[in-house]
Amino acid sequence: MAALENGTLEQCQELDISPMFWSPLAGGKLFSRDDEKALRLQAVLQQVGEEIGATSLDQVVYCWLSTLPSKPSIVLGTGNIDRVSAATQSQLLTMNPEQWYRIWQSSTGHSVP
Repeated sequence: MAALENGTLEQCQELDISPMFWSPLAGGKLFSRDDEKALRLQAVLQQVGEEIGATSLDQVVYCWLSTLPSKPSIVLGTGNIDRVSAATQSQLLTMNPEQWYRIWQSSTGHSVP
């Protein structure tokens, strides 16, 4: 999340660099943790997923990342064909700005600056 707030992704845009996001699901930890932040994020991802027609929470995360104007390359941390297929299908989903910011806020725990 730091790259969203510290200007890194904006600099990538300015220099026409496509950033790479390695294992954006944190090796599955994003969905297996049960701390306050993880539970808050999982709830919003579930809600947005229902709104956009996603079949899994990972699809919502991939859609969210793909919406970034820096056009990141998402590097999956899996060889599981079902997960790869879900990631590919996430490119067919669309998320509006309000949904995108709800996810951002749930991850950071504070309002958009």
